[in-house]
Formats: sequence, C-alpha cells, structure tokens
Amino acid sequence: MMKMTEVPTTKANKIGRWFAARLETRIDRLWLVAVMLCASSVHAQDELPDIVTDERTGVRIVFYDFSKHENDMKSRWRNGVVEVVPAKRKNRHYYKRYAKRALKQYPLELIKKYLRTLYIVEEIKLIFGSLSIEPEGIYDLERGAIYLTTGGARYDSQLNTEDIFHHEFSSFLLHGYAYLFPKAEWLALNPSDFQYDIGHTDDGDSPFVPEDGEFYFQRCLPGPHAMTSWENDINTFAMQLFWARATLVGVRERPLPFDDYPCLQKKLDLLAAFYRRIHPMFTAEYFANEQITNN
Repeated sequence: MMKMTEVPTTKANKIGRWFAARLETRIDRLWLVAVMLCASSVHAQDELPDIVTDERTGVRIVFYDFSKHENDMKSRWRNGVVEVVPAKRKNRHYYKRYAKRALKQYPLELIKKYLRTLYIVEEIKLIFGSLSIEPEGIYDLERGAIYLTTGGARYDSQLNTEDIFHHEFSSFLLHGYAYLFPKAEWLALNPSDFQYDIGHTDDGDSPFVPEDGEFYFQRCLPGPHAMTSWENDINTFAMQLFWARATLVGVRERPLPFDDYPCLQKKLDLLAAFYRRIHPMFTAEYFANEQITNN
C-alpha cells in the first residue's frame, strides 16, 4: 500500500491554494453566467411570435389583438364594437400545443376545406350599445376563421381552448353537410312544447336562467346555452362528443348524466352518426377513450 506523504505548509503553498480557489470560483461564475445566458436564449425562443403555422394543416394560429388589424378583421363586428385581450406571450407555446391537439382530431381534408385561421386570445368582448357580450368563441364561415378565448382565470386554459374549438368547428360541419344531419330526429327528442329562444324577452331584458342542471336535462338539453338555438344545442353536444378523449392530464369522464337521461344519449348518438357520415374516421371507438398524442 502506497504511503501518503504530507506536504508541508509553506507560504508558497498557501499562495498557490489561494490562487487555485480564486480560479475555481471564477470558473464557477463563468459557468453560471453561461447557463443563465443559455436559459435566457431558450426562454426567448419559447415566446412565440404573433402568428405561427400548424405544420400539418397549414392553419395560421394568431395570438394578437385582431380588432386592431383591418387586414384580418374589421374593427366592428355585426354593427358592434369588438374589444380583445390578446394572449400572453409567456403562454403562447402552451396554447399552440392545445390548438395543434384539437386540429389533429380531425381528418386533414376537413380542416383544409373549411379552416384557414385560428385566433387564440384571452378574452373577447362584443359591445352593442349598452349590451356587452363576452363569447368564449366565434366562427366566421366566409373567412374560414375561428376565434377562441382561453377563458383567463375562469377555466383550465387547455381544456377550455380545446372544447371551444370543437364547439365552433361543429358549425362549419353543420353548414357544410346540412343534408346529412338528421334534423327532424333531433328536434323530435325535444319536449313537444319546447322552442329554442335567443335568450331575450320582448322588452329586451334577459330572462331568468335556472342554475339547476335537472331543469335542462329533463328537456333533453345539456345546459342554458343549448336553449338559445338549434345550432348551439348541437355545438354543445359536439363538445361532449370529444370530451372523453384523452388529455394531457388523462381521460375525462363526460359530465352529463347520460345514464339517467337516455334522451341526452340519443342526441349524442345522432351527432356521432352525423360525424361518421362525414368521414369514416369518426367511429364509436374514436369517440370513446382513444389516446391522442400531446404534440
């Protein structure tokens, strides 16, 4: 066994150790600066620009305040003023991921046929005189555009963004394939005395809206929004149709009591059959718990 020899402590040794310690400290600091610069560079790359393109579909994903850009949208919407809170830069790469996931759940030819631009912002406010409306989503058939909100702090941004996309895109399919939709069968499931209403009384005031879900379920409706029009009823069920598909946090169970209210299940089945007529990809298994990628 080799014997360790103790090095005598001298002034020269002390000076050498001091310089070695200073050099090691300086190297550590330089390494830390390099790491910080690298992290800063990566963070800067994560902040997406105002417009990105989905590689698979070619759909433009826009994050800016579109109400300020005349080339993308007029500053007035159906004789009303539109105000927008744009998407936060630090969250844009997340919103892009959610948008890509939503787009990926449809056949490429359907997306290319109807959709050109997807706007994602924090909030949208439509102002018509004294009336102010904050929709979660809007679609524009002529422009091939969907406007989505992330819901801000009110919702889980991922699930909200994806759900609203399915809600709005179902309108494109309804208008494009109206001849395939079983409208008579759908309406026959509503109570005989039920009529869709835009949600306002004759004097312009909003009527009382019950909060109890049973009120709507008993009328074969998923909620108050579905009462306003036949299209909104279908839009809301479209969200339910994609609801059980896997998300970043696992598989979600559909929140509506389909087992207790067979009428709701019948409407969901009618809508699934409509989607299946549009494209064979939309099988019953597809709308069950099929896993989808997170990219």
